[in-house]
Amino acid sequence: MKKLIIILVLVFAIGGALYLPFANSQTITAKVNDKERITNFNDGASSAYYLIYTDMGVFKVVDQPMLFIFNSSDIYGKIQRDSTYRIELHGFRFPIFSMYPRVAAVYPSLYNKN
Repeated sequence: MKKLIIILVLVFAIGGALYLPFANSQTITAKVNDKERITNFNDGASSAYYLIYTDMGVFKVVDQPMLFIFNSSDIYGKIQRDSTYRIELHGFRFPIFSMYPRVAAVYPSLYNKN
């Protein structure tokens, strides 16, 4: 019985941890102030993600396999500084863990001059 309780607790904890980044979905309108690519090198392997800095906060652009989003480079490439976008976000901002809401999609805003 103890083993069953431990297994159930582990299943719910892991499931909750996997679901948490997608629990908060929202669409905002924000002006992009800056953007950058972050590259990490570990034991010969490298990984990269993108950050966009807006007037509404900092957001991470990265592939999200659980949502079938594999075009983070294309999303990042469409984003231009000093432009306003409607941005679909998932997740939360946890500064202590350097976690940012993740960008799911970006749409040009009606506020853009171009």
